[in-house]
Amino acid sequence: MNWEKEGFVEDDLSVREIVEKKDYLRAYHLRHKVYCDNLQWVESSPDKLEIDRYDFFSTSLGVFETGGDLLGVIRIIPSDSLFMLEKEFLPLVSADHRIRKECDTAEITRLTTLVPHHLAVIKQHRVSMLLYKGVYHWSLLNGVRYLYFVVETRFLRVLNRVGFPCVPIGPVTTLGRGVQTIAVILDWEAFRLEASLSQPHFFQWISNRPQVNQKREPLLQPEHDSVLLASSSR
Repeated sequence: MNWEKEGFVEDDLSVREIVEKKDYLRAYHLRHKVYCDNLQWVESSPDKLEIDRYDFFSTSLGVFETGGDLLGVIRIIPSDSLFMLEKEFLPLVSADHRIRKECDTAEITRLTTLVPHHLAVIKQHRVSMLLYKGVYHWSLLNGVRYLYFVVETRFLRVLNRVGFPCVPIGPVTTLGRGVQTIAVILDWEAFRLEASLSQPHFFQWISNRPQVNQKREPLLQPEHDSVLLASSSR
């Protein structure tokens, strides 16, 4: 299967790399709704598109409905480009931590989900988990073992409970309007070891990349709406 064009499908949702202009515009518009309009972490743009220089050398994955509507997006920055942790979020990195820039390392940013209000909260959680599943398989296909990202401390507890061994690389820092955040690194090898033992059903689900519609494995329930509204990684 061609990952770039097709990705994978689970029931009524598909996860694939964003390659078409119309889908990029959808992603930038979705990010603007969350980061500019809702959270006000980024200055609003007249064209209602949230885009920055990192988008020109990054890969974005999206979760789409059957009709083409975009429900979630996540951006992956390769190690041969500047990480946001090296500039915008450098204060979140401890002085004694050397940021990895090897080819087996990437940074995920702009994780964004925005599901229409009439849909159940569990669907928003499902979109978030599908984005992580997409990143997991993208990492396997591209030889990426380590991921950096900045996460809200409250959502970090959710990730740890699922089985993602996120190791802090700096202190808890307040960003935006009083949001407690922390920079972490995730080792997929450690994840495969820990999750296979502590969360076997979840590990089986995330490891399986279906090529046809099939029944979903149950996912862990979200703690509350606000955790899933937008980014677990800035």
